[in-house]
Amino acid sequence: TNPSAYLPDVAMTLNNLANLHKDTGRLEDAEREYKEALDIRMKLAKANPSAYLPDFAMTLNNSAILHKNIGKMEDAEKEYKEALAVIRKLAGANPSVYLPDVAMTLNNLANLHSDTGEFEAAEKEYKETLGIIRELKEANPSAYQLRVTFALNNLANLHRVTGRFEDAEKEYKESLAEIMGLAEANPSAYLPQTVITINNLANLHSDTGRLKAAEDGYKVALDIIRELAEANPSAYLPDVAMMLNNLANLHRDTGRFEDAENEYKETLSIYRKLAEANSSAYLPNVATTLNNLANLHRDAGKLEDAEKEYKESLDIRKKLAETNPSAYLPDVAMTLNNLAILHRDTCRLEDAEKESTEAYGIRSRLAAKYPSVYNEDLANTLICMAELHEKAGRFTEAETERREANELRSKK
Repeated sequence: TNPSAYLPDVAMTLNNLANLHKDTGRLEDAEREYKEALDIRMKLAKANPSAYLPDFAMTLNNSAILHKNIGKMEDAEKEYKEALAVIRKLAGANPSVYLPDVAMTLNNLANLHSDTGEFEAAEKEYKETLGIIRELKEANPSAYQLRVTFALNNLANLHRVTGRFEDAEKEYKESLAEIMGLAEANPSAYLPQTVITINNLANLHSDTGRLKAAEDGYKVALDIIRELAEANPSAYLPDVAMMLNNLANLHRDTGRFEDAENEYKETLSIYRKLAEANSSAYLPNVATTLNNLANLHRDAGKLEDAEKEYKESLDIRKKLAETNPSAYLPDVAMTLNNLAILHRDTCRLEDAEKESTEAYGIRSRLAAKYPSVYNEDLANTLICMAELHEKAGRFTEAETERREANELRSKK
């Protein structure tokens, strides 16, 4: 008899249902429900801003997270920016309540900009996030000390990716000092984040050629996370797999193929087990580990094993891309490219041609939309095609492909 009285409850239920569908992989349902919730909450906020603007901003943020996860980056950016504008306005009137939400939304927007190669924007947003959280920590250290470590880690990750290694190391070390102080007082609560920061610092050491320091860091992180996984496997087995994978990458890159093979195989076993219980969450990791193991076997001359692993990885990634192309087509292209290289090197030129052409088609579309992210991948595929065509005596095509690759790389 009074629909307007129940609209807030309808919107809340739609938002909650969308959260559930997002978490269980029913992404189209989730997108539709978020949109309906947004429409209702926008109308409510126009009539009563103080009561309903916070809910409107929350649903915008949730919808943006979904859109980012399914590769709809433009939609996600628009929603994050609208949510941020709303929350900044709320924080102007009530900073103690809404400044934490400003920081959260800035961080989400920075993650998006980092993923799409807009590094200057991402850095600015991460730095503002860190500044806000440091300010909040001054008033309430126990509530915000952990969030300072997260913000430092995110900024350090960006600086590592963009080659600002000194800044990244300084930020990782500050983050590690913060989190180790917390872990001394409460190991069970803070050791997991300690492990993540040790792992990130080890990644940096690996990138900068400090391989002994990297290996030591990975081993410390792995020992801690294995101990945590013994007590709580469902919570920490994914982290065990991640640490093993990182250590395997290091051992592969330093020619310790037997160690790397054992570590990749253990990683794969863990992810297969996790995927049995939750395929939507862990099948991507199965595919990634298969691809890594195939790269190792290719480099070690175990070509039959490599081909089998690439093909299984490709099958998984193509199935994932059917339901979420924006998220998984880049991985499909990468595996196609790897398989093409294997077939080229074993003189299966027809197979290699087919795979490299398919990879080229995918990467061309991606590079047209996000050139700063995908131009280098497209150039790599062009070089693969050029080498294939040289091997087949098609030198004119090869010359054109090398020229196109060089042109792409000159745009950096």
